[in-house]
Amino acid sequence: MASQQLRDYEIECLSAELDQLDLEINSLQAKRAKLRSRLNQLRAPTSFLPPETLSLIFQHACELPDNIDGDDPHFPVVLGGVSTHWREAVWSTSSLWTALAISVKHARYASANVLSLLKLYFENIGARLLSIRLFVPEEAEDGDESTVHGAGDVAIDELFDLLFQNRKIIKKLLCDYMWHRWWFTISSRLFTLFQESDATVFPNLEHIHLGITDDSPESLWISSEDDTSISHRLAPKLVHVSLMTSLPAFPLPLGQLTVLILEYLPIDQCMNFLKQCPNLTDYHCSKPREPSDLEPSLETPLVLERMECFGWSFGFSKRDYALYTKVQFPAIMRFKIEGRREEQENDSYIPFSELCAAQKQFWPKLTTLEDLERESNHVSHTGARHLLECLPSSVEELHLWDVGEEEGELIWDLLTCDKPDQENRLPRLVMITIIGDYVDNLHFYLPLRATIFHHPLSPGCFVPGARVPRKNGKLSPD
Repeated sequence: MASQQLRDYEIECLSAELDQLDLEINSLQAKRAKLRSRLNQLRAPTSFLPPETLSLIFQHACELPDNIDGDDPHFPVVLGGVSTHWREAVWSTSSLWTALAISVKHARYASANVLSLLKLYFENIGARLLSIRLFVPEEAEDGDESTVHGAGDVAIDELFDLLFQNRKIIKKLLCDYMWHRWWFTISSRLFTLFQESDATVFPNLEHIHLGITDDSPESLWISSEDDTSISHRLAPKLVHVSLMTSLPAFPLPLGQLTVLILEYLPIDQCMNFLKQCPNLTDYHCSKPREPSDLEPSLETPLVLERMECFGWSFGFSKRDYALYTKVQFPAIMRFKIEGRREEQENDSYIPFSELCAAQKQFWPKLTTLEDLERESNHVSHTGARHLLECLPSSVEELHLWDVGEEEGELIWDLLTCDKPDQENRLPRLVMITIIGDYVDNLHFYLPLRATIFHHPLSPGCFVPGARVPRKNGKLSPD
């Protein structure tokens, strides 16, 4: 019995001694790691630089793009992992944490690392504002959860909770692909906030992009409050809106918008926005869908006093005719013909001859136009000759895509001065961009090819923007 007690006592003493040694070893290892880290800092070429200087270097070296995309390398996190010295500089430089793109792996779940990353940005941004893009891969379908739901994933609601908790410091919110269930999440939170308080929801939000799935509802908002009041309380500083496929589930402050970009929306809704947004300076309607017939076409004249940049997709004859005959652009500087939809038989409201006549009267009225961009050779109701003959003399830049051989020859005939009696067209033109495969057959213009452009063209090549020399106000081969 006594021997057993002695054995147990010895075991207890040895175990305690080993535990003590483990503590001492851990302490020594921690001390060693600290010394090693300090030694590495001293040896580093940047060790003599104070955090303030490193901060300035990082700000210049890691200039963030205006358009955040899914390839965001998360520079602050990468730089902060180099050394303790760098981490101190990065963590104290709030300007490095003002833009973030995060990938959401599924409509219902997000990685826990994504949530931690978002929290880190919110913690370090200080008094600055954050621009954020939610990037959802196309293959992340709202389907079998067992194939995408990992052990460390969190519900997508936690991500939206974090965004709404920090909504006052969000400046730009870009959502590339809004799933159906997200609309209910966002709409319910907005409705709760409006019910609980009269405060502004997103007081600093200036830019929002909503790329919406085809099956998303176009309206989930039910409120007795006036839409104008609601939209102003939603985001009083919102001026830039981009919508794709569907309208949002909440009212937008249309009266204060200056930039509106629409894609895959019904053409009548695109036209109706022009009437509802009087302060627009930049508007683009791209790839519109069939009209919903909920709104009539433009019946009365509309003067877009502040519009400077305008993009339109032709192909819906009734709306095109309304644009030609009813809309006025007293301040237009850039016009982009986005693309032309193939007309359907049931869309031939206006005879083609009337459209051509209307277009010929439309272009000369744009007396402030400086830049015309045409995306395809099928996007207007008249060919290149009639288009160039109608353009006002104020045009300085001409950008033409998808140019074929016949059209290319027409362009050169109109713009080059190889004919002494030729009219002086577009006297202010300083740049022309021609993109197309017609250059294979430019043998007739070989004397012009190397002189009009600043570099020789090889057969079949595309011509990006090339400056054009002029002589007496015309393109000159001399």
